[in-house]
Amino acid sequence: MIARLHTEENGTGLNIYNPYFQDQHLNAIYLLFKNPSSEPLVEGLRKLQIAGAITAGFEQDPKLPGLLDDCSDAVRVSGRVGMLANRNGKLWGHYQGGEGLMRAIQEKITTARARIVVVGAGTVARTLVLALTKSDQRPKEIVVVNRTVKKAEDLKNISPLVTVIYDLDRLNKTQGDILVNATRIGSKAEDSVFHNELIAKFTAVADVTFGVESTNLTELGRTKNKIVVSGWDMFTHQAAVVLREVLGHEANIQRLRYFVRLGLSGNNHGATVAKRRLK
Repeated sequence: MIARLHTEENGTGLNIYNPYFQDQHLNAIYLLFKNPSSEPLVEGLRKLQIAGAITAGFEQDPKLPGLLDDCSDAVRVSGRVGMLANRNGKLWGHYQGGEGLMRAIQEKITTARARIVVVGAGTVARTLVLALTKSDQRPKEIVVVNRTVKKAEDLKNISPLVTVIYDLDRLNKTQGDILVNATRIGSKAEDSVFHNELIAKFTAVADVTFGVESTNLTELGRTKNKIVVSGWDMFTHQAAVVLREVLGHEANIQRLRYFVRLGLSGNNHGATVAKRRLK
């Protein structure tokens, strides 16, 4: 059993995981547990011996890491817990955003020896840099571009691969193999810092935004015939990380992506399947 521990009611996971479980004939079910506080949710995870959970609404709860037995380096560098795995009664926390984004990129293009430009210095950027540093497809160099240079400088403490720091005004001067937008900026054409001249200097572009399937960056990438990694691709690989860590299941990425697309587009088939399975 996988739970979604949520401070607010949100059924997106029901529309993704349960149909996927049924499709893959997995002996698993995804349930939603709601509580405004993290403590009873974590305690319930232990007492009910649930295999693991996705946190939602309290990833940044400063108390959460202290409620766990151990956590990954991604939690330590980000301060966020995105998922929990129950390992023989011991709760282990992980933040899957950076790893999910890296795997989504590596599905389409190698990061080995690449020059990667990352826009942003927040949670996803930090955990992406960490994941890339540990990867067997280790990049040659990572450039970080951020509104606040001081915050970006902190990423040098995460990885020696971070060699260049620019403020956002110098984004146009960057070039490389892969351009990654790890922020919410530029999702709309009218307020975007991304443009054709910049995109032309890269082989691939990636965007973390998954509120919509296409953003200004991904559309520009497609127009320029670049390799494009969308937020929905990232979401798919994040889910695959959860399935691996919680169930020991190596996901069928194509089928999982199919159900992610249905779930994020608002299709309610998954919730219907879940109700049937719970009867």
